[in-house]
Amino acid sequence: MTTSDAPPGQHDYEVAVIQKNGIDIPDPDRVKWQGFACIPLPTEYTRPNRELAIVRGPVAPPKVEDATSYRELWAGFARGRTVPDPFRRLFQAIGLAFTPHEARTAMRGYGLARRITIQLAGVFDRDAINAFLITLAAFDRSLQLTTGRNNLWSAILAHEHDRSVDNWNELRSFMNIDTYPREDFGLNFAVPSDTSQPWEIRTRWRRDDFMQVLLAVRPSLQSLQQLLAFADIFIRSRPADQPLSGITLAGQNHEQMYTTSFIRGPGTPDAFIVDNTSATEEATGEMEVDEPPAPQQEE
Repeated sequence: MTTSDAPPGQHDYEVAVIQKNGIDIPDPDRVKWQGFACIPLPTEYTRPNRELAIVRGPVAPPKVEDATSYRELWAGFARGRTVPDPFRRLFQAIGLAFTPHEARTAMRGYGLARRITIQLAGVFDRDAINAFLITLAAFDRSLQLTTGRNNLWSAILAHEHDRSVDNWNELRSFMNIDTYPREDFGLNFAVPSDTSQPWEIRTRWRRDDFMQVLLAVRPSLQSLQQLLAFADIFIRSRPADQPLSGITLAGQNHEQMYTTSFIRGPGTPDAFIVDNTSATEEATGEMEVDEPPAPQQEE
């Protein structure tokens, strides 16, 4: 690395790169830190020659949970921070089919998940946050909350636009003993009939109960998209014989993964238990949960 032109507090990180499918990636044979080749470069960098990229980032990168940009996260890994196992496993399995945009968004989601876990220390452990992320991904796939620019979650947030967002302390309600089965987290994994398809996941959560948790937390659209991107990476990189602590599938190979995107899979309206009454309708006034509002003019 060099600091010749970098302003105070910044480094110019030198990275040996190769090109695959027109994309610059860290050269797996020349990276210093294990797993560093599994995450993409930030979107802005310079190329003094075909084998070298230079990325400007902080001299002292913040902790993962304190990072406010992908560049800050990336700099931490450039300094030797261990790349999380889900990213390494998925990259090794599917290579550049794991697109740079997906990886950057998912890495931001990883940082946010770490922030939530630390904020709720003593309430959420690693298994609990993983269970929440999987349940959240199943919920998004069930209701298509974030699909399209004029999506349902944006409309829900706009309905009470003056309320605060990202109220992570409200996630304590996810651990409610009446709705949260601790042994298997209320989740059921089934291997797909076709290995090119994603996992099949069902939950014992009632749809309206989980919506109440989400309405209390009110994640911003960006936060929700980042968490879903990381949840997708996590789900796609699960070993087939034990996709989650407390859930073991007999006869499955530990090295097998079902790497097709889970959140982009076909809708699964039966993933959650549906009651006749809808707490969501009560919480959002006249808005229907299953019927997104008419598209609004884009700004």
